[in-house]
Amino acid sequence: MRSRCIIDGCERPRRALGYCVMHYCRLKDTGELGPIEPKKADMGEHAAFIRYLLSTKERVCIEWPFGRHRLPYPTTTFEGVTGNVHRILCVHVNGEPPSSDMVAAHSCGHGWCVNPDHIRWATQLENILDKQTHGTQFSG
Repeated sequence: MRSRCIIDGCERPRRALGYCVMHYCRLKDTGELGPIEPKKADMGEHAAFIRYLLSTKERVCIEWPFGRHRLPYPTTTFEGVTGNVHRILCVHVNGEPPSSDMVAAHSCGHGWCVNPDHIRWATQLENILDKQTHGTQFSG
Protein backbone atom coordinates (compact mmCIF):
# COMPACT_ATOMS: atom_id res chain seq x y z
CA MET A 1 0.00 0.00 0.00
CA ARG A 2 1.30 3.43 -0.97
CA SER A 3 2.01 5.81 1.92
CA ARG A 4 -0.22 8.81 2.56
CA CYS A 5 0.39 12.56 2.40
CA ILE A 6 2.22 13.94 5.45
CA ILE A 7 -0.51 16.53 6.10
CA ASP A 8 -2.65 15.46 9.07
CA GLY A 9 -6.03 14.17 7.96
CA CYS A 10 -5.13 13.94 4.27
CA GLU A 11 -5.73 10.45 2.91
CA ARG A 12 -4.37 11.10 -0.59
CA PRO A 13 -1.31 9.14 -1.78
CA ARG A 14 2.13 10.63 -1.18
CA ARG A 15 3.75 11.93 -4.38
CA ALA A 16 6.37 14.69 -3.98
CA LEU A 17 8.41 15.61 -0.89
CA GLY A 18 5.95 13.57 1.17
CA TYR A 19 2.92 15.56 0.03
CA CYS A 20 0.01 14.53 -2.19
CA VAL A 21 -0.29 16.30 -5.54
CA MET A 22 -2.83 18.81 -4.22
CA HIS A 23 -0.77 19.85 -1.17
CA TYR A 24 2.49 19.88 -3.13
CA CYS A 25 0.99 22.18 -5.80
CA ARG A 26 -0.53 24.40 -3.10
CA LEU A 27 2.87 24.69 -1.39
CA LYS A 28 4.61 25.41 -4.71
CA ASP A 29 1.99 27.96 -5.85
CA THR A 30 1.34 29.81 -2.59
CA GLY A 31 3.99 28.78 -0.06
CA GLU A 32 1.20 27.72 2.31
CA LEU A 33 0.49 24.33 3.84
CA GLY A 34 -2.30 22.83 5.82
CA PRO A 35 -5.38 20.77 5.20
CA ILE A 36 -7.16 21.89 2.05
CA GLU A 37 -10.74 20.96 1.44
CA PRO A 38 -11.56 21.47 -2.21
CA LYS A 39 -14.85 23.29 -2.60
CA LYS A 40 -17.44 21.04 -4.13
CA ALA A 41 -19.87 22.79 -6.43
CA ASP A 42 -22.45 21.99 -9.02
CA MET A 43 -22.34 23.40 -12.54
CA GLY A 44 -24.87 26.07 -11.52
CA GLU A 45 -22.33 27.53 -9.11
CA HIS A 46 -19.63 27.37 -11.80
CA ALA A 47 -21.90 29.18 -14.26
CA ALA A 48 -22.83 31.83 -11.67
CA PHE A 49 -19.15 32.46 -10.93
CA ILE A 50 -18.33 32.73 -14.66
CA ARG A 51 -21.18 35.24 -15.10
CA TYR A 52 -19.70 37.21 -12.19
CA LEU A 53 -16.26 37.11 -13.85
CA LEU A 54 -17.70 38.35 -17.14
CA SER A 55 -19.28 41.34 -15.38
CA THR A 56 -16.50 42.25 -12.93
CA LYS A 57 -14.28 45.30 -13.25
CA GLU A 58 -11.69 43.87 -10.83
CA ARG A 59 -8.09 44.49 -11.88
CA VAL A 60 -6.43 42.00 -9.52
CA CYS A 61 -5.95 38.29 -10.15
CA ILE A 62 -9.02 36.17 -9.27
CA GLU A 63 -8.52 32.50 -8.37
CA TRP A 64 -10.99 29.82 -9.48
CA PRO A 65 -12.59 28.85 -6.13
CA PHE A 66 -13.60 25.33 -7.15
CA GLY A 67 -11.61 22.13 -7.68
CA ARG A 68 -9.26 21.74 -10.61
CA HIS A 69 -9.68 18.71 -12.85
CA ARG A 70 -6.15 18.92 -14.21
CA LEU A 71 -3.73 21.08 -12.30
CA PRO A 72 -3.25 23.95 -12.64
CA TYR A 73 -6.04 24.73 -15.11
CA PRO A 74 -9.70 24.37 -14.10
CA THR A 75 -12.36 22.97 -16.44
CA THR A 76 -16.13 23.34 -16.42
CA THR A 77 -19.23 23.46 -18.61
CA PHE A 78 -20.72 26.87 -19.41
CA GLU A 79 -23.59 27.52 -21.82
CA GLY A 80 -23.23 24.03 -23.29
CA VAL A 81 -19.46 24.27 -23.84
CA THR A 82 -17.14 22.05 -21.79
CA GLY A 83 -13.51 23.01 -21.55
CA ASN A 84 -10.78 24.99 -19.90
CA VAL A 85 -12.22 27.94 -17.95
CA HIS A 86 -9.57 30.29 -19.38
CA ARG A 87 -10.49 29.42 -22.96
CA ILE A 88 -14.23 29.73 -22.26
CA LEU A 89 -13.66 33.19 -20.75
CA CYS A 90 -11.37 34.24 -23.60
CA VAL A 91 -14.05 33.34 -26.18
CA HIS A 92 -16.69 35.32 -24.28
CA VAL A 93 -14.49 38.40 -23.86
CA ASN A 94 -12.38 38.39 -27.04
CA GLY A 95 -14.48 36.33 -29.46
CA GLU A 96 -13.42 33.15 -31.21
CA PRO A 97 -9.66 32.70 -31.67
CA PRO A 98 -8.32 34.33 -34.84
CA SER A 99 -6.85 30.96 -35.85
CA SER A 100 -6.97 27.38 -34.59
CA ASP A 101 -3.41 27.53 -33.23
CA MET A 102 -4.17 30.33 -30.75
CA VAL A 103 -4.19 29.65 -27.01
CA ALA A 104 -5.72 31.52 -24.07
CA ALA A 105 -2.68 33.22 -22.49
CA HIS A 106 -2.34 35.01 -19.15
CA SER A 107 -0.92 38.51 -19.18
CA CYS A 108 -0.47 38.31 -15.39
CA GLY A 109 1.64 35.15 -15.35
CA HIS A 110 -0.59 33.35 -12.84
CA GLY A 111 -1.98 30.14 -14.34
CA TRP A 112 -4.63 29.89 -11.62
CA CYS A 113 -6.03 33.38 -12.38
CA VAL A 114 -9.43 33.52 -14.12
CA ASN A 115 -9.82 37.30 -14.37
CA PRO A 116 -11.02 37.79 -17.98
CA ASP A 117 -9.07 41.06 -18.12
CA HIS A 118 -5.86 39.01 -17.75
CA ILE A 119 -6.62 36.50 -20.54
CA ARG A 120 -6.06 37.05 -24.26
CA TRP A 121 -5.46 35.10 -27.47
CA ALA A 122 -1.80 34.43 -28.25
CA THR A 123 0.25 32.04 -30.33
CA GLN A 124 1.96 29.17 -28.53
CA LEU A 125 5.31 30.95 -29.08
CA GLU A 126 3.97 34.19 -27.57
CA ASN A 127 2.65 32.19 -24.61
CA ILE A 128 6.03 30.50 -24.08
CA LEU A 129 7.82 33.87 -24.26
CA ASP A 130 5.31 35.25 -21.71
CA LYS A 131 6.04 32.30 -19.41
CA GLN A 132 9.77 32.96 -19.71
CA THR A 133 9.19 36.65 -18.88
CA HIS A 134 7.01 35.73 -15.89
CA GLY A 135 9.43 33.00 -14.74
CA THR A 136 6.79 30.27 -15.00
CA GLN A 137 8.23 28.31 -17.95
CA PHE A 138 9.11 24.76 -16.92
CA SER A 139 12.48 23.54 -18.12
CA GLY A 140 14.79 20.69 -17.39
